[in-house]
Amino acid sequence: MGQGSTVVTLKAAWLEALSVEQHSFSMVSGAGTRFTDVGQPLRTGDISHDALWLLLPVLSPGTLGTVVGFFKKKKRAN
Repeated sequence: MGQGSTVVTLKAAWLEALSVEQHSFSMVSGAGTRFTDVGQPLRTGDISHDALWLLLPVLSPGTLGTVVGFFKKKKRAN
């Protein structure tokens, strides 16, 4: 930041209280008025867990092997 910069810190509780859409925010000073937009990011509901997707290729072959082994053992027993 350069000389004469102004830092505005917004409280998290205030930001969380905003609706999902964008809101205009202005700051008036002797140098004029500055505008910016603030708001909550759009939540899409995508809360996929990366660890589960990483475990899937590890666990799938083991499960498939167990099922195939079970049916082969059952077939040999008949």
